[in-house]
Amino acid sequence: MERSLSAHVADALESRGVEAPSDTVRAATLAAFETPVQRRPGAAAAVEAAAERGPVAVLSNCSVPGLAERALSQAGLADRFDAVVTSVGCGWRKPHANAFQAVADALDAPPETLVHIGDDPEADGGITAVGGRAVLLTETPLQAVPAALDDA
Repeated sequence: MERSLSAHVADALESRGVEAPSDTVRAATLAAFETPVQRRPGAAAAVEAAAERGPVAVLSNCSVPGLAERALSQAGLADRFDAVVTSVGCGWRKPHANAFQAVADALDAPPETLVHIGDDPEADGGITAVGGRAVLLTETPLQAVPAALDDA
């Protein structure tokens, strides 16, 4: 089961006798990942193409609460998704089938209808465990994703 990085930080502080309010620990942990976000060329078009075919979600192996949402906002993509599912939010990391099932649940869709676009064959290829299909950026350039979705 995934545990948030904030919880680990709080435990580390406590082990050293440092007391900090949980909201302060969460905010400081999130702030530690404050970096510029760049959107890959073709990403918006790929998301738009996916949205034309049905609901769209993000599934991220992210143990920092709020980080995936912040990155999507900074990339100008936050409003383009029907759901954002993170490992810390659902308790499971890709490639575990339960992570992909959490996306299906969030979209109220059968898991076998999911098409997962990702860049890590091992983690993102886990979609096949629930009967879905992977479109891997290691094999399909981002600009070709809209056409690949037609093949789904």
